[in-house]
Amino acid sequence: PPPSPHATPRPPVTSAPVAISPSPRPPSGSDEVKARLAESYAKTATSLGRKGRLPEALEGFNKSLELVPNDVETLINRGLTLAALKQFAPALRDLDLALRLAPSDTRALTQRGRLRGLSGNPSEGIKDLTAAIGQNAKYAEAYYFRAELFSAQREHQRAHDDFNTAKNLSPKYSPLYNAARLGKGREKKTLQRLRGE
Repeated sequence: PPPSPHATPRPPVTSAPVAISPSPRPPSGSDEVKARLAESYAKTATSLGRKGRLPEALEGFNKSLELVPNDVETLINRGLTLAALKQFAPALRDLDLALRLAPSDTRALTQRGRLRGLSGNPSEGIKDLTAAIGQNAKYAEAYYFRAELFSAQREHQRAHDDFNTAKNLSPKYSPLYNAARLGKGREKKTLQRLRGE
């Protein structure tokens, strides 16, 4: 029907209509149960790992990742457990995946750098550790591990500087702490190596 002469004219449409995106689907009960169960496995595995029960810890991390495969923290922890079991290749795969999922995770980058050094690639390890320090200049652990890799490459002054930075950032890395943790003989050798003696 023709418009009424008394109707108010409508303004012309000047833009495309806005699409309304559907709201995200809330997690189903099954997803929530999986997430809680995965978290429980991961917590238990972490506790077992701290007690030195590494094969059991690894089993717990595996179960957790079967339920929630892309959990960055669990990937890092499983990688560290695998490294402690001297399984460097799968440990590096877990850390690589963690970094693909969370590229700015300083802990994952630090641990991958450390593992690259332990598995015979200190220059790549130093690159990762330097990137981790670039992300968080107060992350003492990255300086400490980089000091170890510099020392292995006989870059003693750089190793000494990083060791001192780590020690200044965290008392955990002071010689007294390490002497108690590592035993006096081993600490003396570590300090001598870092100093280039």
